[in-house]
Amino acid sequence: MRDFRGPLARGLQLAGLFSLALAQPLLELLQRHPPFLVAHRAGLFEIAGLVAFLLIAIPAAAWLLEELLARVGPALAIAQHLAWVGVLVAATALPFLGRELPVPGGVALALALAIGLSAVAAWARFSLVRRFTSALALAPLIFVWAFASDASIGRLLASPLPAAETPGAAGFAVPVVLVVFDELPTTSLLDAPDHIDPIRYPAFARLSREALWFRRASGVHALTEHAIPAILTGRYPDPSQLPIASDHPRNLFRLLGGEFEMNVEEPFTSLFQDPRDESWGRRLARARSLIADLSVIYLHVLLPRDLAASLPPVSQAWSDFTRASVLRRKQERTGAFSDRPGRFRDFVASIQPGEGPALHFVHIPLPHVPWQHGPSGRIYYPPTDFDFWDNTWGREESWVVQGYQRHLMQLELVDTLLGELLERLEATGLYDRALLIVVADHGASFRPGESRRDPASMQHPEDVLGVPLFVKPPGQRQGRVSHRNVETVDILPTIADVVGIEIPWEIDGCSLLDPDCPERLRKTMFSRDDVRLSFDPALLDRTQSLDRKLALFGSGAREDGLFRAGPHAGWVGLRVADLPVEESANARVQLMERAFERANDHPEAFSLARVTGVLDRNPTGLDPPQIALALDGRVRAGAPALARMRGGYLFSAMLPESAYAPGVPLTLFLIDGRGESRVLRPIPYALGDLPNLRGGAPR
Repeated sequence: MRDFRGPLARGLQLAGLFSLALAQPLLELLQRHPPFLVAHRAGLFEIAGLVAFLLIAIPAAAWLLEELLARVGPALAIAQHLAWVGVLVAATALPFLGRELPVPGGVALALALAIGLSAVAAWARFSLVRRFTSALALAPLIFVWAFASDASIGRLLASPLPAAETPGAAGFAVPVVLVVFDELPTTSLLDAPDHIDPIRYPAFARLSREALWFRRASGVHALTEHAIPAILTGRYPDPSQLPIASDHPRNLFRLLGGEFEMNVEEPFTSLFQDPRDESWGRRLARARSLIADLSVIYLHVLLPRDLAASLPPVSQAWSDFTRASVLRRKQERTGAFSDRPGRFRDFVASIQPGEGPALHFVHIPLPHVPWQHGPSGRIYYPPTDFDFWDNTWGREESWVVQGYQRHLMQLELVDTLLGELLERLEATGLYDRALLIVVADHGASFRPGESRRDPASMQHPEDVLGVPLFVKPPGQRQGRVSHRNVETVDILPTIADVVGIEIPWEIDGCSLLDPDCPERLRKTMFSRDDVRLSFDPALLDRTQSLDRKLALFGSGAREDGLFRAGPHAGWVGLRVADLPVEESANARVQLMERAFERANDHPEAFSLARVTGVLDRNPTGLDPPQIALALDGRVRAGAPALARMRGGYLFSAMLPESAYAPGVPLTLFLIDGRGESRVLRPIPYALGDLPNLRGGAPR
């Protein structure tokens, strides 16, 4: 190991440098965000394997490559080692430069490369630098100790709980079906204050006619990882706890597990301990998913924000950042966001009547972002939410309105899935035998300049508080609307009430079917920052959000209602031949080619429900310029071209799924003039690549 250039010294140096550049930022991030590991159902095997992969396998592979080169010539091994030193030092410096220096990402990258080259020169010239680099071999030990000693990580590594014991449930044969949708505000379903839109959402409307609909129901936390445990335990969230069984040992699954057959789909939390999860096949699949998602996260950590804009977003979910195509479905789905409709349909198909009591529980991340599905379930491209950063909307209302529009489109798919569940329950005879509960964990807001779901920072917290809650006891067919002030912590005691079981722990909820439950005077909800908030229940009687939604999109009774948005909504649905059309505009458009490729090559899986493009100039008197899109000679949508970016103005428009099929002609127009003098001016377009759009439009 003379002069610290020998094989062992180089191996130690690589271990230290890789730990600084790669392992430390990822392990620190996982310490701050343990729900990421929970969503991947990571236990001792997955976490230990991940640490070994980052701290041992990767640097060992780099060292072996050097040793193979050394067999060809020692100079090759040293050259390879110098390359590793430069790259790893640059990767260590780049995140700091990108965050702290007010310079473009390209400049930060150039500075990081300069630092890396300086490190190479210093390593080659100074023995002290090589000695220090070898001493960095202690860094992996320090990082492992810090990671493993974190309290949250320690709880994830804990042993599983013993088998559940059910107090006094024997002899009861009431099946339970509990469905939890995600990020669904009650307002999205309504066409009047106490009426669900029967055209857009017929399955939800059916429940309102046949079940108890608790119109003033609310969630108790703005984050799913705390909202779901509150449903399953009947207790208000403790922000210090993780959504795992060891932190919530008293939960619905353990309450019923002694006598009830369990059919559970729990993607984000881990309160149910499924023995099948311990199989090596599932463990390896989870490990692959974990590493794939961490790869995307690492690029976000490494690169400056502008250079990371084209990466898949990581702020809207805990897993499945690459969102694999539905054409590559696997029998064993490992991520919460992989083929969400397929996961729900698998759950529906798994429901069997059975002879004894059973709990059928599903939490499905729909209509939660990413908004990527039309009503049929087909995917459109791109799923990007423009002008939307860190769960906060930008101030451009048109982008917010489009996000709302996409949410409502995906909600139509949710209604279809709910209808399939109701049909399955009818077919198996469970619809009248079972206790059926349908609820959402929390709502969402669609207002410029505000958070999507933090009630502490918005003018209309009722958008996040209010969630649909339907309870259908066995044998019920006559619906009723209740205006009691109820919360999602009331679900567990309701199940216990119907099943006839005593809850052996203190709860914060009360059975929704118990007329003697005292009326709550306030509503409790925790913010995204885990601050306990208190609200007047009358907030859920306000109609401003419903009035705004109906003004934007109307109800299902209005033809093409979801697409009649914006200042030129009156032209949507009309034939181009019946509108004033003049000479072509002096402008061109480039449309995102990938959206057309997917819709044309695989129409069974993809639709052209979104058209995104860049207008090169604005020859009209309107600011911003306005685009109209026509399919098969009929105007289907309009959109402003808003974001000034390199190459022109970005626009994005939503189209009815059914309007496009391969071969249907698409024509684009600029709208020129105002009022009665408005005219359409055709504009040519070409298909191509639009860079830097997957992470959001530049501000």
